Amino acid sequence: MVVQVVGDALARHMDVDLLTFVGSSATGKLLMKAAGESNMKRLILECGGKSPFIVFDGG
Repeated sequence: MVVQVVGDALARHMDVDLLTFVGSSATGKLLMKAAGESNMKRLILECGGKSPFIVFDGG
């Protein structure tokens, strides 16, 4: 699948310093592994869950 190839390439690329990802926990784990095997880049992951919420001050 093209998305897997692109995600793996970004996670392993030595010139990429930070990746953000929103999606499944399984894919997040794959990104963590690939990023750790390259330059230990920072990751911002929002994994799992299918019910996002927006919380306001008055809520």
